[in-house]
Amino acid sequence: MPTATARESRPAQVGGGGQPQADIFDDQHDVQIGLIDMLADCLSSARRMHQVEEVLAQLIRQSEIHFLSEALLMRLHEFPNYEDHRREHEEFLAGLEDLRCRVNEGSPIEAPLQDLRRKLLTYIAEQDRAFYRFLDTHAG
Repeated sequence: MPTATARESRPAQVGGGGQPQADIFDDQHDVQIGLIDMLADCLSSARRMHQVEEVLAQLIRQSEIHFLSEALLMRLHEFPNYEDHRREHEEFLAGLEDLRCRVNEGSPIEAPLQDLRRKLLTYIAEQDRAFYRFLDTHAG
């Protein structure tokens, strides 16, 4: 499966203007996407099934850390769409917890995993880009 990176999908004018947060967050997004792809690889290989729980736990931890750091920056700069953004974070984390439950039950997770990947890429392209534009115009 081809891996799109967050930085590659960011238009040059968004997140520029001397805002290093966009690069830091895109690095974190790339880790999230990479872990989702690694999880999909583990699912497709019987030899790597034992790694599913470990990779999923890493993805959940990475996502929690990323969302916390992003939320702190939003609050610091009084981002007006903070509550909507926070809800998106909560929905994504709930989706990851649903995956964990499915793994524990022995249920398939391939389709919901790909759905979460698509949601994350859409979230990055739309919600995070809006935040980066806000930072470009409001942060000093």
